[in-house]
Amino acid sequence: MAMLNGSAATQLKPNEPPFPNETFSNSSQHPTVASWGLFSSINLAISIGSFLCNLTALAMFFRHPALRTPFNILLINLLLYYAANVVLFLPIEVITNLYPRWWMGPHVCTFYLYGSWALQSSMSCSHCLISLNRIWAVTMPIAYRHHNTRLVAYLSVLAMWVYVNSMLLPGIILDGAYYRLPLETHGCNINTAGQPLWSMIIQILAFDLPVATVILAYPLICIHTFGLRRVGPKISPQAINPDTQTATVPAADGNAAAPPIPLVSLENSAAVARVRWKAVLAQERLRRARKGRRPAFIVVTLMTLATMVFYMPSKLYFTVIIFWQVDWHTFLQIAVILYSLAGVVDPLFVILSIPELRAKVRNLFPF
Repeated sequence: MAMLNGSAATQLKPNEPPFPNETFSNSSQHPTVASWGLFSSINLAISIGSFLCNLTALAMFFRHPALRTPFNILLINLLLYYAANVVLFLPIEVITNLYPRWWMGPHVCTFYLYGSWALQSSMSCSHCLISLNRIWAVTMPIAYRHHNTRLVAYLSVLAMWVYVNSMLLPGIILDGAYYRLPLETHGCNINTAGQPLWSMIIQILAFDLPVATVILAYPLICIHTFGLRRVGPKISPQAINPDTQTATVPAADGNAAAPPIPLVSLENSAAVARVRWKAVLAQERLRRARKGRRPAFIVVTLMTLATMVFYMPSKLYFTVIIFWQVDWHTFLQIAVILYSLAGVVDPLFVILSIPELRAKVRNLFPF
């Protein structure tokens, strides 16, 4: 699909595409003579599959407003990036794979490079945003319930977009103005060798860090989800009322006070507080489970799996080639295909893990 160039083909060294039989080379072939190869076929098939899967999920989200919860807005954002990548860049991608040279001019090349890189980094950051949202949900459940609104979700997406573009735009502008190599001989690629510091920064912050955050966040989400970490506060002397033999215990979010609870004795008041704290958390866990917390955990689990299987290989490859100039070309071929498949797998994971969405899709395709 078109996403092959966002963090893959456009970062390749000149004249070195993922598959050696399809290249922007100094070939004597005329630039308008099309040549259809294996990579073009795979690319087109994955792109069509990605478009259909994302379109189906997005159609259900937009058709049924009840599905557009604050958490699901983050999922919709990710699916929109996949769909936009196919719609905007699939035609260019097909042409790129068909012809041995770039012949669409520098302006189309700049649009292609900016759009594909921006969408690719946004996809990685969207996965990160989903994981961070779940960390908030499991570590501060009451605050999450009160403050996680659609507006907060939209602002999170906007902040992520600003974050990506603040790093990407300077390098794209400088590349187009000073560093881009001749399109006729080197194809439409960003000359990362001309801006090595920028290449390292954007590789780490826009591609590697989001993927690492997703992977490292998952154990923390599991710990809090399954109740393996439950530590409550102790009662301070000021919180104890000797006349009524009660104590005021902080609520689970730490911002308000729960109703006073009786004390067996002043000596074991801290133990009573911890028991009370665990009871409050247990009730909150039960309430969240009944309101659909498990589907959200399943989504995060599947998204983390997709990140590790489909995203991490390409990030590893480009980190190695940028920092240590070690080129594993065979590994790249596998990484590019896996990275492309994420556009098909992610929307399928979203559909399968949300019961309401799965039911809507099943009604759409009764077979």
